[in-house]
Formats: sequence, structure tokens, C-alpha cells
Amino acid sequence: MTTMKTVTMRTKPQLHVYTPTYKHAEAAINAGVKHISVNGPALGLRSEQANLTWEQIEELRQNYPDSHIYLRLNTVMHNNDLALVAEMLTKAKSIGIAGIVYTDTAILQLTKKLGISFKMLLETETTVTNIEMIRFWNQQGVSNFLLSRELSIEQIMEMINRKQALDIAEDIQISIQIHGPVGIFHTLRSVLSNYDRYVAEIGEGLALDEKEPHNKSSMNSDFTLVEEMRPEESYRVIEDTRGTYIFSAYDISLYEYLPDLLTADIEFLKIDIFNSQTVESMVGIIKFYVKAINEYDDGNFSVRADWQEYLQSINQYPIQNQFIKTGAPQ
Repeated sequence: MTTMKTVTMRTKPQLHVYTPTYKHAEAAINAGVKHISVNGPALGLRSEQANLTWEQIEELRQNYPDSHIYLRLNTVMHNNDLALVAEMLTKAKSIGIAGIVYTDTAILQLTKKLGISFKMLLETETTVTNIEMIRFWNQQGVSNFLLSRELSIEQIMEMINRKQALDIAEDIQISIQIHGPVGIFHTLRSVLSNYDRYVAEIGEGLALDEKEPHNKSSMNSDFTLVEEMRPEESYRVIEDTRGTYIFSAYDISLYEYLPDLLTADIEFLKIDIFNSQTVESMVGIIKFYVKAINEYDDGNFSVRADWQEYLQSINQYPIQNQFIKTGAPQ
């Protein structure tokens, strides 16, 4: 790996972990994580698959007062969702949520309209890829950005260095996902249910309009999508009443790039956990990165030769880093 010249960091990057269930959340905190994000009862991405009740979130706040809990309101929003968004923002404020993870700027607009102040983390999966996008949204009041997973390490470091030249650079905080699944497609269509219905109706010799569509919720489960030409590629597919989600066949890990990332001006190193990942697997992943960060602080960190093999042994999904090596087309 080629180490690049980086900016001097102002604060030490901290781990921030998405925890799909209460048990995941509690275990992550006990493993030393200070910042976690959770789905509440609704409107978090894939929250029908994994979420915490308000009571569970309040219990976490009471049991771990030094932890920072962020609420995910990052699904696709429609007009009929906005009243519920307002209710959830008001409830989140009343129980002391530290911040909001969001993708739709309607969330930002509603916080202003309600006069509610949170730390707002913009996570749009693919669009935070250039400095002018950051400049524009910063002028609208956004200051916390998760960079796209589609950037190479050189492009990431260029973004971090170039933000120093912005007049409003002091307001901007950048986060990087260092481990976990990558969402590559989301549609509001119930793809799995429609296909299931199609297969069933063709098998029964019926025309498509002769039968009522299947209930979307009947497909509320995990599936894999295998490419015909590359049968080793098994994409993870989830469907719920808000649509269909497709994830890459691989999890990413930026472990080998920690020497660059830990010296850069980064706020959070994010670990995402797939909904079906076990608590034990998550804790093993967290401890692996915590150990690496502590070793770096002590001045004796070196990239393990067997890091990918070791992570693969505790991670439930294969690991690959194609984008971090190649980045977007030039």
C-alpha cells in the first residue's frame, strides 16, 4: 500500500457503529464504542427488519449515559411520512438522542421548522463524491458528511485535504465507512413479491391480471441473488413494505488503510452491521478495530499480514475492497 501525505488531524477519529437490535447496541457499547446509531420504530432504512422500540432506546440512554445514540431516519420519504417524521423528531429530542442519521433533506427542513437542534449526519450512500457538493450542503446548514463508498483511498484523502481550503472548513466533519455491507440498489417496487407472484401464476397457468398480488409483508425476509455468469456472486436482497434493497455480495474493510485514515481530519470511522450479523461476530469486528486504533496511538501499529483472513473468519460475509483500490472512473 502507498501511504499518502495527509493533513494534521484536529481530533482523533472515533468508531461509530450501526447496531440493528438492542442486543447489538448493548454489546457494542460494552465493547468500547461511544457512538452508535439505531433504527427506531419506523422510517429507518430497513427498520421493519431490525429496530428498537422507544422504550429500548430510553433504556440505553439511562443505562449508558456517556454513550451517544443516533436515530436513523434514512429511508425514502414521501409526503404521507412527514407527519410521522415530525413526531419521531420530537420524541427523539425528548429522550436525549444525540443526533440524526438521514438521507432526505426534508429531515433537515423539518428540524428547522420544529425548532429542534440535533447533530445531523448526512449519509446518502453514493452522492458525497466531490467537494462542491459538500460546499453546497454546508451552505444549507449541513456540516456532517459520510463520504461515498465509491471513492478510492486517494480520492478520499484528496477530499479531506481539499476541504481545508474551504472558507467554512471549520464547520465540516467527514466520516468514512471502514467496515460492513454496501447498499447498491433500492427501489420502492416489491421486486421479490412480484417475482414470486409471477412464478406462482405462470405455474398455475394464470394470466397476471387473474390474481391479486401477494402481500408484500410475506416477503419480509433475506434472500440472495446469484448472477448467471458469476454464480459465486451472491447479492443480499431484502424486501419490506417500503421496497426492495440489494446489497453487494461483499463487505468492505479499510483496515489496511488505517495508517492514512487515523492521521486524517476524520470524525467517525463507521462500522455497519448487516441485520442478520450475529452479536458475537459484531463484537469480534469491533474489538479488531479497537485493538488496531489503540496500537496506532501507542506507536506500534503495523498492518497484519493475515488481516483479511482473520476478519473473514469472524465476519459472516466475504470481504473485498475493489472500490477503495480503483475508485470512480477518471
